[in-house]
Amino acid sequence: VSDIYPFGVYLAGFFCFVGSACGLLLVAVAAEFGTLPKISPTRPLYMGALVLLVVSGLTITFLDSGEPLRVFSMITGTNPTSMVSWDFYLLALTTIVTLICAIKPGKTLSVIGAMLALGIVVVESMILIVTSGVPHWNNPMLVVVFLADALALGIGLAMLYGHASDRRLQVVLATVLALTATATAEVAADILTQLAIPAAEVV
Repeated sequence: VSDIYPFGVYLAGFFCFVGSACGLLLVAVAAEFGTLPKISPTRPLYMGALVLLVVSGLTITFLDSGEPLRVFSMITGTNPTSMVSWDFYLLALTTIVTLICAIKPGKTLSVIGAMLALGIVVVESMILIVTSGVPHWNNPMLVVVFLADALALGIGLAMLYGHASDRRLQVVLATVLALTATATAEVAADILTQLAIPAAEVV
């Protein structure tokens, strides 16, 4: 995004870690309710999500703030209209809920964690959508792309953990990847259209 600071790689890493954590939480809640009966126990999924949330939510947030003490100003001087503030609080709450689930898994907390995870993914996609400096991101389909990517990453990690033979996971992953490809193609087509308009005006 910038020629001075490597925000492109930085943002990609951040979204990848957070998306993976949220995807793992969604897989865990599905396993808690018996939708994925072969995944048991669920504690390793919560532990994996917790590590990803800590790495992305704490480490990257501290680096982004420039000084760790600035995090306290984010807590005391939050802006309720800012998507970044919502993202910060959702990350913090999800990390706490995931930690509790990792210690003692349960259906109620897992549902809360899944709802928070969905909220994080939607808010982070909205951060890009409302960014006026990059018009190519102003596409509501980014919400679908982020949600599908999070699910794909979470399912992929669950399969790497030892559930690659789970037929249900395979079917869901194939469906999610198809959705990701469709949504990404839609966003790419919109970007190409936006790029073509200025070129046509110049001609």
